Amino acid sequence: MLKNLNELIAHFLCVILVTTLVGCYIDADDDNDYIDREPPAVPRGVRIITGDEYVLIEWYPNAEFDLEGYTVWRSENNKDFESISDLPAGSTDYTDKDVRNGRTYYYAVSAYDVNGNESDLSEPPAVPRGVRTITGDESVLIEWYPNAEFDLEGYTVWRSENNKDFESISDLPAGSTDYTDKDVRNGRTYYYAVSAYDVNGNESDLSPENAWDTPRPEGRNITLDDYQLAPDRSGFDFSHPHKETIAWDDRTTDVYFGLDTVVNITYLYSDNETAMQDLGYHENFDDVDVVPEYGYTTLFVELIEGHIYAIYTPDGNFAKIHVRKLFDDAVIFDWAYQTDPENIQLAPALPH
Repeated sequence: MLKNLNELIAHFLCVILVTTLVGCYIDADDDNDYIDREPPAVPRGVRIITGDEYVLIEWYPNAEFDLEGYTVWRSENNKDFESISDLPAGSTDYTDKDVRNGRTYYYAVSAYDVNGNESDLSEPPAVPRGVRTITGDESVLIEWYPNAEFDLEGYTVWRSENNKDFESISDLPAGSTDYTDKDVRNGRTYYYAVSAYDVNGNESDLSPENAWDTPRPEGRNITLDDYQLAPDRSGFDFSHPHKETIAWDDRTTDVYFGLDTVVNITYLYSDNETAMQDLGYHENFDDVDVVPEYGYTTLFVELIEGHIYAIYTPDGNFAKIHVRKLFDDAVIFDWAYQTDPENIQLAPALPH
């Protein structure tokens, strides 16, 4: 009886052991059938740097242990992307030399692993467009059109003094369309660009517009009296605005004011070959940042309230005035003067 009981227990344990081993075998077989279908993360921090007949694409490295490499993609319409290079894991940049100057290219990067799983494309935002600058007195206003990407994070404003080596001067949130640079000096030329970046750190190339500016001094509410009534308070020297009004016949006078009583018209006169041109009515002084090359007079120009006038002085500097108030015996105007000789920020050079 005891022997039969022992045999029964031994048989029972054997069944349990076999069942366990079979079960383990089946589990192991299920593990061997597992297929990795998880793609790597989308590459982050993709940015574009433009060169002479080349484009440098950079990105942050992925961290997946089974990462195999990256694919760089290119398009000329920002829709139909074609792969142009496959790179091994560890790569963080690629230089595309199969490009032509003056043609626009769009880039993206994807990551793939050892099992062939590939991420979505990671492309930077579009390059900001419409970048322009407006000259101020020890300030420069930079404006641009807003980007439309849903994942846009913001913009970076860049500045250079040689149009080559740009440094970032401000990061602005999405929705921004302008920035005022007040860390500038009058008479010095600055070049500006804007880039856009998204929530994944992908950054566009710098804006291509030739946006540059040279801040210049300006002033408000200069009053010139009629030279026939107050000859010592009728002239103005743009190169020495601190003197405010001076005599109409002073040797440094660029322009002076007077009423022609014969035709009853007020004029801005010049006796030293200062060139003048009426640029028409404008609400704001900053509406005019450049002036035409032709159409100047060197003797006199009729003054009209609300009009802006371009000035080119004999010493080769540009200026502008905005007539605020006009009376028969006086004129009140705002002014701006470019201290950098022959700088075309206020106007292009006159024809010679």
